Amino acid sequence: VWLFVAAEDRLIYALNADTGRKQWVHEVQKYRPTLGGARLGAPAVGKAAGRDAVFVSYWVWDSSLGHSLQRAGVTALDARDGRPLWSAMLGDNQMSAPLYVEHGPEGTGALYVGSYNGVLYALDADSGRVRWQHQELDAIRAPPAFAAAEGPSADRDSLVIVASKYGMVRGLQAADGKERWKYKTGDRITGSPAVYMYNGAAIAIVGSYDRHLYALQARDGRLKWRHRARAGIYSSAALALSAPRPLILFSAWDHALHAVSP
Repeated sequence: VWLFVAAEDRLIYALNADTGRKQWVHEVQKYRPTLGGARLGAPAVGKAAGRDAVFVSYWVWDSSLGHSLQRAGVTALDARDGRPLWSAMLGDNQMSAPLYVEHGPEGTGALYVGSYNGVLYALDADSGRVRWQHQELDAIRAPPAFAAAEGPSADRDSLVIVASKYGMVRGLQAADGKERWKYKTGDRITGSPAVYMYNGAAIAIVGSYDRHLYALQARDGRLKWRHRARAGIYSSAALALSAPRPLILFSAWDHALHAVSP
């Protein structure tokens, strides 16, 4: 078992999970000792052209007079040795961590990654090619969620559920990015949606700064229930559904950990 870690020194570390010993280290972007920095997203593990791969988003900047730059994108590395497989530049804004999903008739891999300029990108995991992109009205601060469908129309009916700082939650067709539904909360959203199954139906969970945790039906965006917290909800929801007493966990600005029933 290996552990993959992205650090602000612009390096990806592959560690032995039992011992912590380094398996390999790879530089995502070259370090320059100037007035700059980097933000790397949490790595996602999947497949690229049949190889085990690690995908990491990056945003690097340099504010020095002679080397002024900002650039962002996603890099794919071979999970076994850190060898670069491809890199896709995606503008100059900070990126969310990527979400890796296999769907479609051949189970092809796709990456979904948000940007602080409000763009959600769908990338081909084999090549880094942009399949489609969707523009939001404000920053996408966290990765989207995926609600998988089954049957012959699975590719058309599977949805990417994305939330933005504008407070909007949208269900987009995974195949082409077309909007299927939208739901407006009362304030900004900075965490990721989460999806769970309830009586055979997919439910999307998302928290908002308006102090509410929302449960939306993933197929059409209709409100199933909402829970009012004591303060604005800034975190992504964590699902502990296999516990004897299933729970949805989240953090809010009252500095408390909250647990509610799904």
